[in-house]
Amino acid sequence: MASSLVDDAGKFQLLPLELHYHILTHISDLEALQNVLRASPISFAAYRNSKKKILYNIAINALGPVVLPVALQTMGLKSCRKQYERRRPKALKFLEKFPGNCSKCPQELDADDSKALLNFHRSVAYLISDFAASRSVIIKDCLESSTTTPSEPASAQSRSVLDPLTLSRAEYLRLARGFYYLEMYGCLFHERLAGSDNFTPQEQAHFLRNFSDWELEEFLCIRSYCKDKIWDFLHEQEEIFIKDFLQEMMSSTRSASTGVKSPMSIDLLFTKGASIFEQPLWVEARLTYGLLELRRMFSAKTRDERCDAFERHYRTPRLVMREAIDLVHSIPKTDNDNLVTKNALSIIETPNEGWSWTLRSMASPRPALNYSSTSVNEGMRRWGYVIWDHERLSQLNIFNQE
Repeated sequence: MASSLVDDAGKFQLLPLELHYHILTHISDLEALQNVLRASPISFAAYRNSKKKILYNIAINALGPVVLPVALQTMGLKSCRKQYERRRPKALKFLEKFPGNCSKCPQELDADDSKALLNFHRSVAYLISDFAASRSVIIKDCLESSTTTPSEPASAQSRSVLDPLTLSRAEYLRLARGFYYLEMYGCLFHERLAGSDNFTPQEQAHFLRNFSDWELEEFLCIRSYCKDKIWDFLHEQEEIFIKDFLQEMMSSTRSASTGVKSPMSIDLLFTKGASIFEQPLWVEARLTYGLLELRRMFSAKTRDERCDAFERHYRTPRLVMREAIDLVHSIPKTDNDNLVTKNALSIIETPNEGWSWTLRSMASPRPALNYSSTSVNEGMRRWGYVIWDHERLSQLNIFNQE
């Protein structure tokens, strides 16, 4: 076995430089690139000769010509998060041209820009995989309640429906676009202490209104996933707080018996009233903190990691995304110069069949789709109805549902 691997490695090294270059331009992530470069000095030489072109091709392979310009514009807005910079002038300049500035795929990129994007995309790829894994649980529950037959147990049937490792290209790109739009939204509208630099819900709604209807629903599916995960994280953090609180109470009691004062810290976010009013606002606010922070929160495994990812200096936000979403459909669509006429060169430039099914099945879809959190809409968004391809939707028996 070992000798076979050595022989294969030797044969790979004998390939001409042009073939090494060709292989490198068909890679789709930095980790695979690094593995190839470490394994082959000739591949490394090909990379050094054409670094800019190779990294650009990897970016195109990862994101495609439709999502790449969205991702690049998002990366350009990341400085808006910096508290010492005035955000509003830059954001307004961007919004004047949106979404037209996200429609044209560049023909080349600087090597540093490609590398920065691909490094950031590692977090996006993590979230895409986690979305698929977490939504698979919801999809399995749906199958077990509606499509189980005596001849095929639900557990066997549901295993084939959603594997995070086998997302189709279109499903992957729809999710990537939704996550980059969430990052873009956070860069533009994350609430700051300086109120004059913040955008009103109406201004935020105008931004969202420039999405096509199905792109907005993709965005809301991503939002639903993130909210579920943030709530899970908050509940885990609350358990940590309660445990620490009880231990501190015992320590305080012991200290009182000996005359030693032991101060007790209370996190107001976990008081009785906060669970009703403050916690939902805290969850909403976290949606705009950026994908890197969300990944840090969602991937936290140990107690220390969860505590590090938890922001204890809590401030109730005055503006939340929900307010903007509820205003979106009160704003009329206009055929202005900023709206892009899509030629459907890519499958993700048209809605999936889940969206078409929704419009056919709902007696009056427009009013029902106006709101951020009606039970019907949130139920569909939780399992990602506008994300999945025809095959997956067929396995869910969606097209036979009323």
